[in-house]
Amino acid sequence: MKHILGGIAAVLALVAAAPVVASTSWSFTTSTTCTHPGCSNVASNAAVGLGTGAGTASLTAAGWSNTNGSGPNPDTYLLETAYQTSVFGSSGLGIYNKDGCALAGAATNCDNAEGTSPEHSTDNNQRYDMMLLTFSKQVSLRQVTIGWFQTDSDISVLAFGAVGNPGNGNVLNDGSLATKSWSTLTGWTAIGSYSNVGVVNGSPSLNTPTDINANKLYSSQWLVGAYNPIADPANAGWTTGNDYVKLKTFGGCVFGDTTSTGCTNPPSGQVPEPGSLALLGLALAGMVSLRRRKNS
Repeated sequence: MKHILGGIAAVLALVAAAPVVASTSWSFTTSTTCTHPGCSNVASNAAVGLGTGAGTASLTAAGWSNTNGSGPNPDTYLLETAYQTSVFGSSGLGIYNKDGCALAGAATNCDNAEGTSPEHSTDNNQRYDMMLLTFSKQVSLRQVTIGWFQTDSDISVLAFGAVGNPGNGNVLNDGSLATKSWSTLTGWTAIGSYSNVGVVNGSPSLNTPTDINANKLYSSQWLVGAYNPIADPANAGWTTGNDYVKLKTFGGCVFGDTTSTGCTNPPSGQVPEPGSLALLGLALAGMVSLRRRKNS
């Protein structure tokens, strides 16, 4: 019996260690041209559905940055929409904020080199750029993939009105940022900051997803951008000013999807999902059979 119990523990460990797979993904990879400052500051792209069940939620992305202010400390500036940079081939989304020194109306303390490489990306050099992702349903964002980075690739992720058990996935939250600064956001939950996105074993691996949101929270509005110690102070000791990333693909679970792999895991403390129980049952049957053969 001790051997059987030990085997049960091993099977349970395997079940618990099963990887979470994002059932639906949204990609921004279409080549477009955007001439500043006349281009639209909002970019949208149809979701690429890879899952089953509830279907796919649409996604709109818009850049935001702390550019509404003046004086020597941009950390206190209020948030404004930012220009969406071109999607260069398959590299993903970047931001050209409104304090670029070449733009009319930029702050006296303008953002040097903003809009030119590498600051045609979502970066944290002089200003903090983040992409606001608005979904048509509540989504548990689980993975982020970048298509380009320079120097460093740390990112921060926040969610508005984040919940563990969403109520109505068709209702959008009001996560307006227009009158806020990064330090005065209300209603937003810091999901976490993640270092070296797109790097595996010390080498660039741009199409490798990075897992986020370990608590599997749901929201219809998310902020993803270069590491932002003001919005997510938990890792405030990290270096800033050198993270330049382009956001390419987002993966997660759409609220109501009860069949896709990785989207039906119950909250901690509840029974395993049926697939896990079936796996456990088969393993136990095999162990019991083996035990009987040894005793006979």
